[in-house]
Amino acid sequence: MSGKLSPKALPLLILGALPAVVCAADLAGHSLELKSRWVQFDVDQVSTTNDFKQSAVGLQLEYKSPYFNDFVGVEISGYQVQKTGESGVPKSELLPFQSGSTTQIANNWNAIGKAIVKLKHADLFEAKIGRQAHNSLLLKSTYSRAVEDTFHGVSASLTPTEGVRLYGAIYDTWLPRNGNKFVKIGTEQSPVSGQVSRVIDRLAIYGGSFVRGPYSVEAESLESKDYLRKYALVGSYLMPLANKDQAKFSVGTSTSSNAGPLFTCDAEKELDKPASGACQNNGRGVYVSGEWKTGYLTLTGAVAKFRGLWIEDNFAGSNPARAGSLIQDHGTNFFPTGATSGNDMTNDGELARMIRVGYNWNTMVPGLNTTLGYKLGTGARNNVDPQLGSAKEKETEVDIRYAIPMVKGLNARYNYLRYNADVTGTINAIGQGGSKNFRRDHRLYLDYVHRFF
Repeated sequence: MSGKLSPKALPLLILGALPAVVCAADLAGHSLELKSRWVQFDVDQVSTTNDFKQSAVGLQLEYKSPYFNDFVGVEISGYQVQKTGESGVPKSELLPFQSGSTTQIANNWNAIGKAIVKLKHADLFEAKIGRQAHNSLLLKSTYSRAVEDTFHGVSASLTPTEGVRLYGAIYDTWLPRNGNKFVKIGTEQSPVSGQVSRVIDRLAIYGGSFVRGPYSVEAESLESKDYLRKYALVGSYLMPLANKDQAKFSVGTSTSSNAGPLFTCDAEKELDKPASGACQNNGRGVYVSGEWKTGYLTLTGAVAKFRGLWIEDNFAGSNPARAGSLIQDHGTNFFPTGATSGNDMTNDGELARMIRVGYNWNTMVPGLNTTLGYKLGTGARNNVDPQLGSAKEKETEVDIRYAIPMVKGLNARYNYLRYNADVTGTINAIGQGGSKNFRRDHRLYLDYVHRFF
């Protein structure tokens, strides 16, 4: 990848120019914001020897400039993560392992998480170059740990007419949610001497959306070069009802297939391996969902069906500082039936269902929102031979969010997740005959956002 902009070069250029940029103009249109988060994961698994608790504080100091001459601007965000507590088996959920160790969690890490040169032309064209967050159907930066994960590359969007948007992105490295540096994208093939032995040169994403009145459609393709190829299509209809109530109906489909020589039996841990040792993938999933909002109550339901194996993970990575251990990509499961904490419920033959009830308690307790959810997957089977394994899985979720009214920008959240699976035989994506099929999470978050200007 010679001749490409180094992930380290752009942050240094932006930091060098930043004082002059801010001093040369008044603060109108400029933004400097501090996001702070304390997070704790308390996880129980099948064996108590795998239980762990870990907490950390994450800080994100983010500066955004306006568009100078209505054309060019910059954004930069520094990350700092500090461990505040740890017990049980060492897990790199919030922080990486110490350099050269697979048993000692690092006490802290820091990085330039975002460093962007942004360009635009009127309302027609926008582009971002550098380290950035991404949000689309098949790839999303997530903020479920101490800080948000980001990608290094180029993204752009074109809006040729009202309601029509075309977009694309190419990325070559990635900062994991729990990592301390940008790493190469790769497969789950075992690394050699701490390096990714099967490197994916780049991720390429192309898509488009159309919105007209209550109707919307979005289509997207993602290719992890020489490894995995996906296509997705989603449509929805928003129906207004009496008394400001509304109902939303959605349908979606996606495919997942191997895209070249990097897709091997060792490159994807969720594959059931055939005796021939030659792995293939040709998975498809479809779903329908409905959401009804009435007053302070929201009811949601969805059903999804899968054929073959729809692979959630788009890639993996390896950080040499982590003694050769692989970093798994969280992937993006845009199916509303996907489990949050356990398996993604997208196995061959699986029928997944979801029901969720949300309530805004604003009239009694301002700032309080609660959600109860339940997901069930049945009919999952071994993707090589259905006679070799079958499973049923389920997940229960309780989500309590509270925007504390006494302090502007302060939010608390408690998220409870309980995942179970009953496995007969072997399904690599879930487990083997009663093992590795239980997880209970208690997740606590305390967020504070302060805007300086």
